[in-house]
Amino acid sequence: MWENEGMIRPLPLAIAWRYLRAPTRNRFISFIGLASVAGMVLGVAALIVVIAVMDGFEAELRDRLLQFDAQAKLTAKSGLEDWRGVAEEVAGLPGVESVTPVVEVEGLLSARRRFAGVRLVGIAAGAEGRFAHLADNLIAGSLDPLNTPAGGLALGRQLAWTLGVNAGDSVQVLIPLPGAAAPRLKDMTVRAVFLAGVAEPDSSLALAGLQTVSALAGLDGRISALEVRGGDPYAVPAEVESWAASSQQAKRLGLEPSSWMSEHEALFRTVQLERVAMAVLLATIIGVAVFNILATLVMSVNERRGEIAILATLGARSPTIMAVFCLQGLLAGVIGVTLGGALGAWLARNVDPVMRFLEGLLGFEFLPAESYYLTAVPSELSVSLVLWVIALGLLLSALASWYPARRAARVDPASVLRYE
Repeated sequence: MWENEGMIRPLPLAIAWRYLRAPTRNRFISFIGLASVAGMVLGVAALIVVIAVMDGFEAELRDRLLQFDAQAKLTAKSGLEDWRGVAEEVAGLPGVESVTPVVEVEGLLSARRRFAGVRLVGIAAGAEGRFAHLADNLIAGSLDPLNTPAGGLALGRQLAWTLGVNAGDSVQVLIPLPGAAAPRLKDMTVRAVFLAGVAEPDSSLALAGLQTVSALAGLDGRISALEVRGGDPYAVPAEVESWAASSQQAKRLGLEPSSWMSEHEALFRTVQLERVAMAVLLATIIGVAVFNILATLVMSVNERRGEIAILATLGARSPTIMAVFCLQGLLAGVIGVTLGGALGAWLARNVDPVMRFLEGLLGFEFLPAESYYLTAVPSELSVSLVLWVIALGLLLSALASWYPARRAARVDPASVLRYE
């Protein structure tokens, strides 16, 4: 059966659209219907915005970590002396852009009766590789003297504050060596203070010349690892691990591959867990809206029993009546997810201006720059995210409509019309 209301469309859809627009005699039912659509809008928008912001934070965290951690690393426990041949071979792997020698060792810094544990990293001349960007983030001093005969240290801002030192001050470096009777001690001058932008490097990272750290670590000119970087932070580690597993040279030298993902596995698992937990929590808003749709349809079916009976006597079969109320619930869901998706996408793309507006309105900062190292709220919106949330809302709306529609199809027209 068909009906022409400005356009040709199926009868169930026409009736469902009319029921959705027309107010019922019971104003409470109309209010619940509007509340269900509004709840769907808010739930979908909130879910999109929160997941986009958490994806943005994850991407920001990954990018900042990769400024101080190589995408892949080849470590030699006893040190690597002839590393240039290995570096040339690894540099030829697909996607690899640079291979950098480093020496890393755990130690202790002491100055002005203050102490701080550090990760001391020896870098090659010119601060190549992952630390090249620090030249643009210096608070004081320069990285150039690190590989000169005078040597020196570059400290993170928080680490320098902890020790109470600045560029030009002297600190004592203590490096414990396995099996040695006493640790290595050396007085070194702070040559630079940098702002890392990440809490851990800012508070526990110290840089020095490659040969200086090699001598302190007892490696006598050898390096401890080769750091590999490339365009794709996920593909490069796989290439390096595959090479290490098949290369006889890597096995002979005892090179052990590792990646930034394995070194920070616990951190990213925590981020993923928080992301899932927030998504589930916010999905309950959509769930509440869906239950409101269900309640609205149940009350609508009870109120329209007479109309349902008349439709049945005019020849409408049970599938047609079910389709009417299924489509009514689905249309409410479509309106809710469409408006919510549009609102969520707009907010996700403009989250930083919105946050600034709210901060000015409420008078406090949500993300203080000195605590979170952020000048803007990161957000990473993907089309797949919007489509996934919209599909979830539509699926739940369709499922919520089935039970009321089933009840409507079971209405007995004879018993209803007898008392009309």
